[in-house]
Amino acid sequence: MSFEPFILRSVDNARQWVDACSKSISWEPNDCATKLANMLGYGSWEVMVYAIENATPSRADEDVDLHTYKQRIKRYLHVLIVEHGVDPTVSLNLLQALSPSSNKPAKAFIPSETATCSLEIFDALRDLFEPGDKPFDEMDSPSSYAEESFPNQIESYRASQALEVCGRVLPSQWADFLSHLNWDVEFDGDEIPNIGEPSIFIEDDVYGEVPVYLSATTTSPFNYSDEITQSGSELERNACVGDFFLNRAESSVMLLLNRWPQFRKVGDIELCFLGCAFDSERMEWKALLFNHACDSVDALLALNEYVTDINIGHSTLHDNGGTLLRCACLALSESEFDSSSVMTVSVEQLKDEDTGWTIQRYTN
Repeated sequence: MSFEPFILRSVDNARQWVDACSKSISWEPNDCATKLANMLGYGSWEVMVYAIENATPSRADEDVDLHTYKQRIKRYLHVLIVEHGVDPTVSLNLLQALSPSSNKPAKAFIPSETATCSLEIFDALRDLFEPGDKPFDEMDSPSSYAEESFPNQIESYRASQALEVCGRVLPSQWADFLSHLNWDVEFDGDEIPNIGEPSIFIEDDVYGEVPVYLSATTTSPFNYSDEITQSGSELERNACVGDFFLNRAESSVMLLLNRWPQFRKVGDIELCFLGCAFDSERMEWKALLFNHACDSVDALLALNEYVTDINIGHSTLHDNGGTLLRCACLALSESEFDSSSVMTVSVEQLKDEDTGWTIQRYTN
């Protein structure tokens, strides 16, 4: 269930929703705040607030087509019922009175003992089921419904929200790949990180404990100092920067790595692009090229200092024979990573004719 996080008009709107929800359903305000953030696509209240303060507000329910509205409601129901175990009747009544993406003022309401909702909301509820799933009137409990109907469902407020979703993030595979570069990797085993939450930490002699955030998207590289018009990509970076400043003061840099590697050939130089770095001292993003000489975060950033245009690259970051590209491609597949077999694996390539960069994926 992919979803681009919804950006409220102001933090005051978020607080008003929390206040109305708490008064109506007798949930603790902090609980209401968490449910609101999760429904709107964030792992925490703090990340949601950062997005509100730094990105353009989304279009309200009243300003979008019916399909978009129903997809939103379907997501909200999934978060409430499946992830938080809220009673389906309570969930329906809440969204009828307090859709978090509506432009109507948030006001407290009196919950009904029966499900009272519009046809659109009921249709969204019905869409959550596959043939053979239990209807709500036969359901044992929200928890059993979650276990039986969504055993492998992607967590709604997790994964990515930017441009082209290329698959789920794979923290353990990234940890293996970065270890292949001789980086000192710390990975706690969480395979489904929240948006704006680091998946991996790197111990670097120069930069200390560097947080690594993973994206489920693959966006073409560009000069990150340029103006960004892609709201999803902007929001993803803002969420990571918000977490970085709030919780990760140990290092002056963080990394945001893409789902799949991309390459470009400029003359005899082969370029491998895997993601970008944010430097809190310079307050800027920088797209990063990789090769086997990048055996630490310090070396990676130092070598990329030679790059003035990501589309041209530099000879110091030549990926000779595309060996690192293939290592990354294999490591980020769901197959067992074996660097000795990288030159024999089959790959598929998708070139962006507008940018000249090509996504490369492993094919099993």
